[in-house]
Amino acid sequence: MRVAVLGCGSIAGIYVRNLLERFSDRITIAGVCARHPARARAFAAQFGGLPVYSDLSALLSDPAVDAVLNLT
Repeated sequence: MRVAVLGCGSIAGIYVRNLLERFSDRITIAGVCARHPARARAFAAQFGGLPVYSDLSALLSDPAVDAVLNLT
């Protein structure tokens, strides 16, 4: 399952690390989106350069995303 992360605040890193540790055989992080683009880019870099969606519409219209983890 490809999961996109919406919101890149302080709790997001904990969620993503836990998902990857526990479900790495079933879940891939498809990308991230945040209200503040610089925060999204920095967050994406922490996890190996994940794709960054420019806005919520871009995230939701990506057919490769199976689910959205809403951390707003």
